[in-house]
Amino acid sequence: MNKKKVISTVIAAVLIAVLAITGFSASSAVLPTRIGDGMMRAVFFDVGYSDCALFYTKDTGILIGSPDGKCDNIIGYMKRACIKTLDYFIIPDYAYENCIDAKMITDNFTVANVLMPLPYDGGKTNYYTIQAINKGSNVVDIHEGMKFEKNGVLIETLSPTSYPSSAKDGGTVVRISYNGRSVLWCADINTKQEENIMDLCPEKLSCDIIKIPSHGSKNSSCDEFIALSGAEYAVISCGKNSYGHPSEEVLQRLKDAEVKTVVTQSNGNVVFDIYKEKIEKVR
Repeated sequence: MNKKKVISTVIAAVLIAVLAITGFSASSAVLPTRIGDGMMRAVFFDVGYSDCALFYTKDTGILIGSPDGKCDNIIGYMKRACIKTLDYFIIPDYAYENCIDAKMITDNFTVANVLMPLPYDGGKTNYYTIQAINKGSNVVDIHEGMKFEKNGVLIETLSPTSYPSSAKDGGTVVRISYNGRSVLWCADINTKQEENIMDLCPEKLSCDIIKIPSHGSKNSSCDEFIALSGAEYAVISCGKNSYGHPSEEVLQRLKDAEVKTVVTQSNGNVVFDIYKEKIEKVR
């Protein structure tokens, strides 16, 4: 190897090390961080076979989901966006990785409020662990019908609809609205839970962007659920998996409903800038 190649290799190695330390990645490098007045940015992170999204305005920050081992990238992005405080940190369910992620988020940011779904039997240990990790925050058990508002950003909870018996029954569904625009964020719920939501609060499903439940599983996203959303865009958070997600059935349902669909597995991070008059997909 000649001298130039040696120097290039060393520089590349140093850059990779720096990027790893700062949480800066090729996919996050191109994400915009500056934000204007009267807009909300929605960032759906590419976290493999998991879910994590950030919603923020100039004065309000909401993080929902589990980075599942990719916390460094998300923390790095939030710091570059000058986010120091999370007004709301929303827990989707009680998978073990949520305990790890919750501690990393709490260690790096001031978290004012933690919104957690009611615990099912198999998730009680992790429920109490996350409570303990966030003992300096206002921790709230959420269920259908609750509302939280901060600086014009409204969070409405649609699920859990009752005391859950399993993770699928107890997954978090929230509608996040700003300036008349809404994003519907769905955790790992199944068709049964979708039906419960449609029975209790069908009008709350209306949105501009829907984060599809259960990584695009064929056991979720029934035709009526998609139709009631009336969404312009759908985001499916999905990495390499052996389950066949996202399913062809769900992709076809979205196509038939004329919903523009983006999958993180092929797109990487997905970013929308949400204004009163329009929504711009910027990545």
